[in-house]
Parts: sequence; C-alpha cells; structure tokens
Amino acid sequence: MSWTGTDESQGGFFCPTVPGTSPLQLPAPVGAPYGNRVVEIVGGSTAVLMLPDARLLELGGPHFVILAYKEAAAGSAAATASIYPNGASATPSNLLATVQPTSSASTICGAVGRCYLRDNSTQAGVWSIVISDAESTEAPTVVNPNLTRRIATNADQFSFELGVGGQTNVNIRDLCNDAGYDGTNAAHVDVVVGPQQAATNAIIGSTDRANPALETGTFPADSLIHLTILDNTFITGKGGKGGGGQNVVSGTVGTASSITFSQGASAEAGGLGLKIDAPTVLHNFGRIQGGGGGGQGGAALSTGEEAGAGGGGGAGYLSSLGGDGGSNAIRPIGAGAAGNAGVLNLPGSGAISTIEDGGIGGLPGAAGGTVTNAGGGAAGAAGFSISVKSGVSFVKQVAGNIDGAETTHS
Repeated sequence: MSWTGTDESQGGFFCPTVPGTSPLQLPAPVGAPYGNRVVEIVGGSTAVLMLPDARLLELGGPHFVILAYKEAAAGSAAATASIYPNGASATPSNLLATVQPTSSASTICGAVGRCYLRDNSTQAGVWSIVISDAESTEAPTVVNPNLTRRIATNADQFSFELGVGGQTNVNIRDLCNDAGYDGTNAAHVDVVVGPQQAATNAIIGSTDRANPALETGTFPADSLIHLTILDNTFITGKGGKGGGGQNVVSGTVGTASSITFSQGASAEAGGLGLKIDAPTVLHNFGRIQGGGGGGQGGAALSTGEEAGAGGGGGAGYLSSLGGDGGSNAIRPIGAGAAGNAGVLNLPGSGAISTIEDGGIGGLPGAAGGTVTNAGGGAAGAAGFSISVKSGVSFVKQVAGNIDGAETTHS
C-alpha cells in the first residue's frame, strides 16, 4: 500500500502517563525507517524529555514529534516539554528546546517540536529542534545527510523478519514483489535478520557461490532499505570446494622416473555474503561474512603408490564440499582421499596422506590453506563480505563484525 506523509508521522505514539520534573528517557523510534515517534504531553503537565543515544539512530528525521497541548477551558495551564540530549544532566546549559503553546485563548491549542539528528558520532549527538504551532501546515522534512537526498514520503512500505531456521539466497526486492509491490513508487523496506522467539541464532547463506547470501535487488529512485542484523546472526557466503589432489596418470609403481602426473582441479573461491544494489542503512550487531576459499590439494607420492589428498572446503553456509582425492591409474587402491566439508564458521580439513595432507579450507572471508608440495589444485581465493554497486549509498550506522574484504560492482 502507499506510504503517505501522515503514515510517516505515525512511527509510533508515546504518551507519558506520569510527566514530571525527573528526566524521562524517550524510547527509540519505531516503524518505518525515518518514521518518527509522536510524544504527546497533555495540558497542564510538565515533562523533562531525554533523547535516545544518538549513536543508535540514523541521521535525519524527524525522529520525534513532541506535541504539547493547552486545554480549551479558560485559564487552564499549557503543557510544557523540555528536551535534553542523552547522557546530559537536565540543567539550563544543556537544554535543547522547550515546546510550549503560546496562545492564551480559551480554545485547544498546542505547539510541535520536530527533532532532527544532524550528528550521531557521540552519545549526545547534535540535534536541531524545529518549533511550530500545532496548527501549522508545514510539511515534514525527511532528510538523511549521509545519503545526500530527501527520503520520499509517498513510498510503499514493507517490513520483513528473516533468518530463523536458516535461509538461502534471499533477495529483498523479490520479497517485496511477493508481498504485492509493483515497482511504481519508491519503497521503504525495514529488514530485521535475527533470532526470534525460541531461536538462539539466525543464518542467511547461499546454495551457490555465484549468488550472494543476501541481496537488496534494485528499486526505483528515492527508495531506502533499513537492514538490521541482530546478535547471534550470520549473513555468510558459501564456502569454496577444496582443491583436487594430484593425479597419477601412468608409469610403473615404485619407479619414480616412469611416473607421470596431472594436476588436481583448482579449489573454488568463497562466495559473497551481502550485495547492495539499492540505498541501504546498516545496523550490524551480528556478522557479515564472505565464504572461505577451498584448501589446496595435496601432491601424490613420487613413486606412484598414492595419489594426492583433497583440500578442505571453505567455511560457509550451506556446507561446502571437500576437494576430490587424486585418481591413480596405475594403482587404483592408491587413489587419494577426499577433503572434508566446510560449515558455518568452520573450514573443512584436508584429507590425510602419506606424503602431505590436503590444505585446510579458509575461515570466513579468508583464502584456503596451502601445502608445501606442488601438484594438487591451487587454493581458492577468499569470498567478499560485502559488494556495493558503484554510486549507490551504503551507510554503516553500526558496522559490526565483518569477515572478509569489501568490494564494489558495476
């Protein structure tokens, strides 16, 4: 459905039941990204409001709309709301603004204070509080300086909770399409990836190294994705298959000078964790990981009795394959053993061999392990953790733990 300016102002209501002179900590805004929480102070009440920790919020806003009312009865007192930054004492030197009706008429009247965040590098932050009459027709301004553009208020709104039970190859645009999005308007998409209810962790992985675990997909201009990755949550690329062991092709067993070999198949690189193709604001309290590269395959015995061992698969989700053991054309029972599979956060070990074990797979976002002797398939490269389309805004409000290098794509 269409997301209107009115909806934008209704990110959530907060009505203090016992206002007073003690500082009241405001809860963080809820609802759509850049939706705000409406705080209503009834007539005659006095409220001392403490804004949230600015480091947990996106730039822009308004994050809060403070409403202070005067009742209709003649002589009734007007509500007053004093606003202070987080972590500061409620003293005059720290006061950001006071929201209070100025009319003395015997009618309902009020004042509005819109709270915009301009700097979130500190707990207190730098706020701009815009005061106007409650009857003002001023349109809400929704701006994020980091994204250097105005956020549309006629956008379609979607919200998704992901990751419980393990999901693969998630495309946020596809989720919106499945929910009825036709791509005509911009979209505001709120995505939370993490454990819910009885779950203790959450995972989004990939079935194929060619596809990222999670991708935004593309959206019309002025769209915005707000991506929150909770604690104990992993966005992880698929690990690469391990390298093949060296093959014994021909010759006489035991006579090194007669033996010919062929190199095992190269290990695969790890897959991509997160692909960004639309403006995105990230709060990462979990881990974003590239897949680990497959481990290098091992060499065969020079006398032909045993082919090379396969390398281990790289860490990732779903599990990666270990490398194939080398074949042995002159002594079939001397074929090499296959490497072990890699799983989430744990690379596979290389197969055991008389001459040299296969290389271990790479940790998340790391290249596969190498071996001393040549002949097995080369180790696989590390998978990238994040790839951002050139020219697309990507704001790491909370960068969190990121395993592997980041890159860009066209």
